[in-house]
Formats: sequence, C-alpha cells, structure tokens
Amino acid sequence: MSKPVDNTKPADWGVVALTMGSPANPEDVEPFLEALFADPAILTIPLGPLRRPLARLLARRRAGHAKQRYGLVGGSPLLSETRKQVAALADALEPHGLPVTLAMTYTRPDAEDAVSWMQERGVRRLAALPLFPQRSDTTTGAGLRALRRVAAHHGLHTREIPPYPRLPGLIEPLAAALRHQVTHLAEDGLADRTAVLLTAHGLPERNIAAGDPYVDHVRETAAAVREAARVHCPVHLGFQSRIGPVRWVGPQVEDQVDRMARSGVRGLVVVPLTFVCEHLETRYDLDLELRARAWAAGITRYHRIPAIGDHPDFIAGLADHIRTQL
Repeated sequence: MSKPVDNTKPADWGVVALTMGSPANPEDVEPFLEALFADPAILTIPLGPLRRPLARLLARRRAGHAKQRYGLVGGSPLLSETRKQVAALADALEPHGLPVTLAMTYTRPDAEDAVSWMQERGVRRLAALPLFPQRSDTTTGAGLRALRRVAAHHGLHTREIPPYPRLPGLIEPLAAALRHQVTHLAEDGLADRTAVLLTAHGLPERNIAAGDPYVDHVRETAAAVREAARVHCPVHLGFQSRIGPVRWVGPQVEDQVDRMARSGVRGLVVVPLTFVCEHLETRYDLDLELRARAWAAGITRYHRIPAIGDHPDFIAGLADHIRTQL
C-alpha cells in the first residue's frame, strides 16, 4: 500500500542534513584535517594567505596521531551512522513530499553533491537541518555557509532549521538510558557512590566571548536531561576534546572525573549530549581515554550511554521539527 502524501507543504522544498564529516579511511585523515584547519570558523586567528600553508602543516603534524586513534577504534563510524539517520529521516518525511539528502563540510558528499541531487528532483528551496542540536559557528555555521554559497550559485533559496537543544526526541531517550544505568548501579550497592557526567565537545572561550550561543544551548540540553532523568545522584557537566594552547570553556571532563573520584564516586554514567552519532570523540575520547582516567582515579564501574543515532524518537522529533518550521 502506498503512503498517503501530505499536499499541504510546497512540493519544491528539500531537506539537506548538515554535518562535519569524517575520514572514511587512513588516506583521508590528512586531507580531512587540512580542510578542517583551513576553515576560519575553526582557526579564528586572522592569517590571510598563510591560512592554507598553516593548515597543511598542522594536518601533516597531527595526521599520524589521528590515524593511530582511528585505528584503535576500528575507524570512525560517523559516516555510516549519519547515512542511517538520513535514510530514516527520508522515510519519515517521504509521505510529506520532502526529499532528504546529506552534505558534509569537510568530506564527501558535500554541498555541491547535495545541491546537484536536489536539482535533479526539481527542488528549488532547501531546508538546511544541522545534525548538531546545539548551534555553533564552528559546526552549524560552517556547514550553512558552504551550502548557502553553492545553493545561491545555482539559484536555490536556503532556510536554516533552528537548533533544537531541548528536542523531546533527543532528551527523553538519553534520560531513560541514563536512569536505567543509575538504577542498575544502585541495585549493585552503589546508590550512594554513583554520579552522572554529561559531556559536550568543548569550544575556545574566545568563541563564546564573540557571541557563539553553543555553551548556552549545551546547558539547555543538560538541564533538560537532568530534569527528565529524575535521578537521585549528582549530575555534572563537562567539556571534552580540547586542543591547542588557547583557553577552552570548562570544566573539562578529566577534571570532573578526578573530582568525583576524590569525593568517593565509584560508579559513573557518562552521557554524550552533543554527539548524535558515534565517532572518534565517543569511541576513543570517552570509551578509551576517559575510561582509563576514571579507573586510574578509583572509579570501578564506568558506563557510557550510546549516542542517539537513528533512535525512532529522535528521527520522529526531527521530522516534526522540520515540518513545523516549513
């Protein structure tokens, strides 16, 4: 039986899901890093003609270590998981006449691929959906600039779908998974020695000072998860993945883990708030590095909640959010 079509929405809209991308194999690591560091949203220092040579130098220096990290976790699952999300979202929006495709900022498929795909289907207006619940110029902003530039060149209009830091389809599944793990630890006799660490990718303080709303959005998500989880144990927020010599927003996850261990915490539940797909920052930074840090500090039970991925509630929530905006 064919699905009913909702004719209340204009037929010329299409949805472009935006994400940063990830190396698909070891050979892609250095070009990915070069593209990343060449973006003024990432390296905000005014470098002029030196930007590209510096990006190339930084990428060459960091590529070896990055390849080792990717190798330890069997490569990044970000592309495959993002494709699953986009496919699920396409299924959810197909009855409403909204085609969906993917554009990544630093790897293929990129904005050119997405716009070409949409033009083949007669789309004239693009709804840009950042797969980042919390808006930042370094993530949402970078992807939007690339898509708008290409779309404008081809005469297409682009509308940004607003951030969704409190989307129920994101908050409720994370809160339920968190609550389940805390209950399990309590049943094992750790009720008074359990804590929760909500994690988010960090950002340099100068970005926040310049008006980036990211940290405010992260705190919205953290507050919503805390409220929905209704657990009777400490719930802390920490920022991860700091690089370079500049000051980054804190507290850092490593410092939070050390403090919790000193206070007697022995059971820790870690919940990634800003990563909607598994990738290096979850599989390596949280599952290997932070876990080892926790164990060394005396925490004996470490549970990391999976990224939201293509959870049905998340996909349904995104579909509703898009339709409401259009």
